[in-house]
Amino acid sequence: LAPDVYVFATIPPDSVTPDGIEALMRFHEAEGTTLILTREEAMARHIDHSFACRMITLEVHSALEAVGFIATISAALAAQGM
Repeated sequence: LAPDVYVFATIPPDSVTPDGIEALMRFHEAEGTTLILTREEAMARHIDHSFACRMITLEVHSALEAVGFIATISAALAAQGM
């Protein structure tokens, strides 16, 4: 579980994305540009944001369609109160 809290922010299509943003992800679509960035950066830059979340990295190589894969992950998360 990554220590940072990430948020989603949408920059309207007629706005310019501020220079130097360290976004984990940028997705450009007609409604604007969606960014995933740390809550700390969004707040420091006064960017409206929503859906605070954490990033989970699984250090295993397995097909997502493998039987029981998601159930095993879900059980581990539930055991941690998530």
